[in-house]
Amino acid sequence: MERRNSVLAAFAAVTTLFFAWGFITSLIDPLVAAVKGIFTLSDTEAQLSAFAFFIAYGLVSFPAAALIAKWRAVPAILIALAMMVAGCLVMLGAANIANYTLVLLGLFVLASGITILQVAANPLAAALGDPRRSHFRLTLAQTFNSFGTILGPALGAGLFLAGVEVADGVALTEEVRANALGGIDRAYFWICGLLLALFLFFFLMRRTVSSAAPPIGSGKSIGALVGNAFSSRWALIGAAAIFLYVGAEVAIGTQMALFLNSEAVWGITLEEAGRLVSFYWGGAFAGRLVGTALLAAFPASRLLALFTAIACAMCLYVVAVGGGT
Repeated sequence: MERRNSVLAAFAAVTTLFFAWGFITSLIDPLVAAVKGIFTLSDTEAQLSAFAFFIAYGLVSFPAAALIAKWRAVPAILIALAMMVAGCLVMLGAANIANYTLVLLGLFVLASGITILQVAANPLAAALGDPRRSHFRLTLAQTFNSFGTILGPALGAGLFLAGVEVADGVALTEEVRANALGGIDRAYFWICGLLLALFLFFFLMRRTVSSAAPPIGSGKSIGALVGNAFSSRWALIGAAAIFLYVGAEVAIGTQMALFLNSEAVWGITLEEAGRLVSFYWGGAFAGRLVGTALLAAFPASRLLALFTAIACAMCLYVVAVGGGT
């Protein structure tokens, strides 16, 4: 019983990390729209915000795996949280001096920490318990991640997008610009504080988590890890599937506010459009809740094939009918 309670406590601690990075990641959606107006950017330039954030996933994942292989999961998580705090501090500086280059740097540092966090926390959540139920635990933890993504756009829209207009030829007033920058400053200030609290919480829980889970790292070098990954056909297929899934998920989220704001689509205010992004992430939350329940009753491979087919059918529908109605 004591061992079971320890595992449950460790899983609860790890699940808080899923919520935190989901919330922070989804703030990118209203931020992309906000910086377009604040810094008078084109759509492509504004999307550099998303690029600076998500390119970290590709660049830092393998170094993160090497870090975990050497120092194990719990120390890597603490390093990741410290990096996320550093990224928030850069964002605070960027908002106070209104410098877009610093915004991009802050987002990259923040996302680098989140990448290390994901590389450590995903296998850790899967390992905390019966191996036969690992996919169930991971989906459950991801459900809390999705709950964080619902809150992010709703909060970010109110803080970043109030009064912001991005139509061609329209310049923001100094008051609106200052309010938007102030909203960014306030959001990342509180996130910084919450991350510090999470760092302290996880530091205090480190022995509980370490004792409850088997070692995640293999102790192998980065070269050996890469070699093993590329020698597995299923690892490559899985990586390709995640590439497509994450690419679609991120592209939809970051573009949705600008899409709905367009006169050719709905023409609603940018703040209203930003809040509606929460419904998109709410769909992901509902899907993961349903997925968690289904995984308890059906094989993961069959569910994956079924929902892949459904996603393909929906994409074909949008191509054939259009997505503006």
